[in-house]
Amino acid sequence: MDFRKIILIFLGIFITLDIFLAYAWLQTQQTVTKPASALDVVNEMQNDNITLPSLTDVRGSGSYVSAQTNNNVLLDKRTQLQSDFSVRINNGLLRVNLSKPLKLGQTTDEQVASLQKLLKHKSMVINGQEYSYNQVASRYAAKANGKNNVLVFSQKAVDNQLFNTTAGQLRFNLNDDNELIGYSQRYLAQKTRLRDADNLISQARAVGVAYQYNQIENNQKVLDVNLVYSELTQVDGDVIYVPSWQLSIEDINSNISEEYVNAFNGTLLK
Repeated sequence: MDFRKIILIFLGIFITLDIFLAYAWLQTQQTVTKPASALDVVNEMQNDNITLPSLTDVRGSGSYVSAQTNNNVLLDKRTQLQSDFSVRINNGLLRVNLSKPLKLGQTTDEQVASLQKLLKHKSMVINGQEYSYNQVASRYAAKANGKNNVLVFSQKAVDNQLFNTTAGQLRFNLNDDNELIGYSQRYLAQKTRLRDADNLISQARAVGVAYQYNQIENNQKVLDVNLVYSELTQVDGDVIYVPSWQLSIEDINSNISEEYVNAFNGTLLK
């Protein structure tokens, strides 16, 4: 009788174990066949009537970059500029006024194209080829001035991505006839990769992070998602920059703001 009880007890244990293992196996299969992904979050956002640009879930690579803000590059090279320019420099900020206005074109695209040609001439701009047009910064400048009379170019960090800082900007000033009348310039020197390139989160993942942290709300529109280098910290006079995804977001009142996501670990940057 005792032997039969022991058999029944073991049989019950084995049945319970089998049921548990079968349940665990089903859960594993569900996880494998229906993985949570950044694109799943994107689909959820579209259900919330959030308008998105074309996004990729492909992961690129990037690295930390250091640069020096306090340097004498502009001071040392200011004499290469045209002699008829009015040139002043103070605390690393170079201000240049042209002797006569320079025609650029009527549309923003024409103006940007003209300035890109101008950047190639060292007598016009110091180290001009290190800068590229920054649409987001130009939009902020237009909002601050109340009109589109400033075009902003930013220094390139690595892989042609832009520094997201005023410390490496060229701000071209236009008159009411869309002619260039002068500019101001700051320069970042000694740009250095601090380690080998590492994997970054994707565009789609960055948008999903901002959404999950309630930085993107229902009925809003994500205008674009760009990779830039944002200031992280300062060490012994050098500024350390981290790759980050820059999201331009438009609300229902047509107000545009930017959010930044650390492209290494997916945390929000402020």
